[in-house]
Amino acid sequence: MGINNVIKLAVVLVMAAAATGHLPEITMAIRGAQIQLLQDSRASHWGSPDLLYSRKSGPRFEHTKYLR
Repeated sequence: MGINNVIKLAVVLVMAAAATGHLPEITMAIRGAQIQLLQDSRASHWGSPDLLYSRKSGPRFEHTKYLR
């Protein structure tokens, strides 16, 4: 499957999600998956960067409910 076919499939899926009103949910699920990927790929000796929150404001969103 070439990259052009993958792009066409992605556009069709996004258009279908937007038409049905599920685009925000899918966007949050993708963000949650990206965050999980970042957390899983971190080495144990890297430390803890502030990826999801600042010390004053707390978490921006609860990403674990979008991971399935």
